[in-house]
Amino acid sequence: MAERSYPTWRRFGSELRNRRTLAGISQGKLGKKVNTSTAMISAVERGTRAPKREIAESLDTAFSTGGTFTRLWIDLAAQQDVPEWFIDALHLEREAVEIREYQMTLVPGLLQTPEYARSMMRHGRPWDDAEAIDRLVDSRMARLAKLGTNPLLWFVVDECAIRRLVGDREVMRCQLARLINLLEDGKVRIQVIPQHAPNIRACQVQ
Repeated sequence: MAERSYPTWRRFGSELRNRRTLAGISQGKLGKKVNTSTAMISAVERGTRAPKREIAESLDTAFSTGGTFTRLWIDLAAQQDVPEWFIDALHLEREAVEIREYQMTLVPGLLQTPEYARSMMRHGRPWDDAEAIDRLVDSRMARLAKLGTNPLLWFVVDECAIRRLVGDREVMRCQLARLINLLEDGKVRIQVIPQHAPNIRACQVQ
């Protein structure tokens, strides 16, 4: 049976292998330094095991890297429940100076409250348990905080996305309050297309 590799953690494993090779330390010797097994070090380097935060902190001590491994672990842990197809987009999102998005049916992910996101995911991912849903929600909530310095955030949203009930009325009240707060803080631009907006193409034809 082929060994499963986790794309999110391959980056951590590659960094660990490079540091260990440069230091001239064997996997066994490093395992003793960070109080784990040789097999675990090997698995982490191959990206087949996700290390615990304690191992990342111990690696910083062993290599005197000043928190490099710990910061990398925190960054990757936030991505571990992100779909593989979205990982590249997530990196681009964090480096972007301008993000524009059009949504027809839901409040854009970057603007969602935890309760709104949880309600939506619970119905859209019925096979996931509560813990998995919580990790997905935490990952989504971290996206806005990890954007670059003051990027332009411009969202165009259909009115039905604002009116559609997700969760219950309290969830929607909090979600709409968040949108208002973001607007008042000047962090985003939001344009809402009315449900009865004229069809521009039809007008041009006439």
